Amino acid sequence: MPQVSRRNFLAGASVAAAAVALVPGRTASAAPSAQAADGVDLHWLDGKPTATTGATWGVPWPKGQLPKDSTFALQTDDGSAVAVQSWPLASWPDGTLKWTGHAIGSSALAAGFRLAPGTPAAPPTPVTATRSGSEVRLANGVVDVRIATSGYIVIRSISRGARTTAQNGRLVLLLQNRPDDDSTATQTSWAGVIDGVDIEQSGPVRAVVKVTGRYRVNGGSSGRAILPWTLRVYLGAGDESIRLAHSFIWDADAEHDFVRGLGLELAVPMTDEAHNRHVRFGTASGGIWGEPVRVLTGLRRDPGAAVRAAQVAISRCGTTSRSSRSPRTTSRCGSARRPRAAGSSTPVTAVAPPASATSVA
Repeated sequence: MPQVSRRNFLAGASVAAAAVALVPGRTASAAPSAQAADGVDLHWLDGKPTATTGATWGVPWPKGQLPKDSTFALQTDDGSAVAVQSWPLASWPDGTLKWTGHAIGSSALAAGFRLAPGTPAAPPTPVTATRSGSEVRLANGVVDVRIATSGYIVIRSISRGARTTAQNGRLVLLLQNRPDDDSTATQTSWAGVIDGVDIEQSGPVRAVVKVTGRYRVNGGSSGRAILPWTLRVYLGAGDESIRLAHSFIWDADAEHDFVRGLGLELAVPMTDEAHNRHVRFGTASGGIWGEPVRVLTGLRRDPGAAVRAAQVAISRCGTTSRSSRSPRTTSRCGSARRPRAAGSSTPVTAVAPPASATSVA
């Protein structure tokens, strides 16, 4: 069998190589094409997904066929245009494209696609990433995310329309000086302090902001700094959720530093009555466990079938009328103690590396 060099192999196999779309739990591949101008066919390796948070993938191209400034268009199997964002990943020695990266939004759920050189379709509501003063803003007409460029508050706010759904987001670290089984262990609280912020992609289909920093005691500006971290914030055109990917490098003292907790803490403004505030947890199987903060069922006075059904369904069960002279609140949902004052905030901490989609509802 004749010897084949690595360069010749890559040159001959580029057209036939598979392109992979990297999304949570889903992959896609590209069918081979004889010429770059013909494009490549794309399909989901595991079948058409029911939902995604968007998709990204890479495509190899043969040498000498696509100029470095080429643009790409994406269509579904039936010829419908799909908004796609593209960028170069590698070039051949002659300057032509060797690999390109591509991204689509969460609404693109066709069984198959075809990618070819051309003018890309624009999304109905493009996403943007802009820097202004001391913050970077991600916005897509539905969700608005404001990211700080310094300090220990990483995510200043997340809004949906005129309503702020979360604010004062910070990376938190709980460290102790001895193992868990040592009763003399003491714990200290740390917070991630920002070193730098970069806009990696600014739309129109996907925007990505990269935030880097280190953890310091109580988020201070001096003293020991450990565990250099990277947080990427993703937002797609028209999406109703954001995606966070967090990573860090261990550079602490393995003999004296023991991680007890690591996560993202957000303050959630509360405006509704306690019985109309709900805690929800999504599951890997697609189900949702939920419960109101204040349960009105099982009280001495039955609130009625409509209220019981609303609380089981995790939905709003009515409005309240307050009396400034009475410590109690009368509601169509029944009687209960006075709720927390409107406009208050409750911190919510996810004690785990934040690498999942976050709903903004």
